[in-house]
Amino acid sequence: EQNRSAVRHIPEKLAKIGSIMLPSRSDQPIFTFPENDKDLEDLSKIEYDCWMQLKKKEGWTYASETNKKAKKHQSLLPWDQLSDSR
Repeated sequence: EQNRSAVRHIPEKLAKIGSIMLPSRSDQPIFTFPENDKDLEDLSKIEYDCWMQLKKKEGWTYASETNKKAKKHQSLLPWDQLSDSR
């Protein structure tokens, strides 16, 4: 269900960066998406925020090391506190 929810929200995520979803046509040229690093960063943050909200709703909390049984995750931090390696 988590994956279905993510797909259902694609149009509103794209709208947040000023884009829309269009049907694919086989005769149209391939284009690069997202067009710039800012859009990629914005979409990444939006997706991360959705993931973090879901984890918190399921009872997960932050810990310095991830422990699935205890529902502790090392990446449950504000976006700007994440390292590039996560």
